[in-house]
Amino acid sequence: MIADFDGKPSITLTEFAEQCRYEEDIAQLRQLLKQLKRYLQDNRIVTMSLKPQNILCHRISESEVIPGRLRQHW
Repeated sequence: MIADFDGKPSITLTEFAEQCRYEEDIAQLRQLLKQLKRYLQDNRIVTMSLKPQNILCHRISESEVIPGRLRQHW
């Protein structure tokens, strides 16, 4: 399990997007998606199976979220 800085489980991108209620939340979501896109491009990762429910949003501080690992389903 991937945990945030406060010990709580990281949430999926789907859950994160559903929680966006204010303009600053949406701005943070846009920034998160830009970081993810940059990471995928920089590492030349191409995938057809990338889904929001498989991407974790890892909160590393009260105000900072980074795209976390891909959630694996076994």
